Amino acid sequence: MNFSIYTRQDWLLIRSAIVWLGSAMLLAGVLLLGTQIYLYFSEQEQRSLREQLQQVRSRADAAQMSWQSVREHHAQFNLLQKRSIFGEERRLDWIEALANKAKMQPDMQLQYQFSPQKALPQSAPLHDLQIYASMMRINFLARNELGFSDFTQWLATLPGYAAPTSCLLRRAESAGLVINCEYAWLTISPVKAEVAP
Repeated sequence: MNFSIYTRQDWLLIRSAIVWLGSAMLLAGVLLLGTQIYLYFSEQEQRSLREQLQQVRSRADAAQMSWQSVREHHAQFNLLQKRSIFGEERRLDWIEALANKAKMQPDMQLQYQFSPQKALPQSAPLHDLQIYASMMRINFLARNELGFSDFTQWLATLPGYAAPTSCLLRRAESAGLVINCEYAWLTISPVKAEVAP
């Protein structure tokens, strides 16, 4: 295109149109740049809001799962708490109950011995709780197997849980049975710091 054919007068006639065209193009460029900047920051904000929404959803899902777990295990927890399996061991209650049983039924010749409470090696701590066991040896005389069964049922009424680990029943020299058993009294309590010897 040859611009030399246009005279100064011609340029003066179209000057205002060229200025308006240039201004419009500059304004369009500024608007386009502003729109791109606005779009960039909007996308950043939207991405940030999506991440926040995902975190909130994750926390809500975790809270819902925790609530469901509480609802599902509430009955078992109440049963364990009712049986006094949670908390400190009830050794004195057990000893008092065994002493009263021996006093009320001297013909049983009830003897018992407790070992110190220790963490149950088969169970790892979970949520800062540990299963502890106190081993108890029991020796007594029973008229028959029914006497052993009655004694086992009586143990189940005491606080805590007495898990039998071994039992030996043999004939007594006179009449009846000699019963030698070992029980693990189980309790669940917060993890205790081990004392170094």
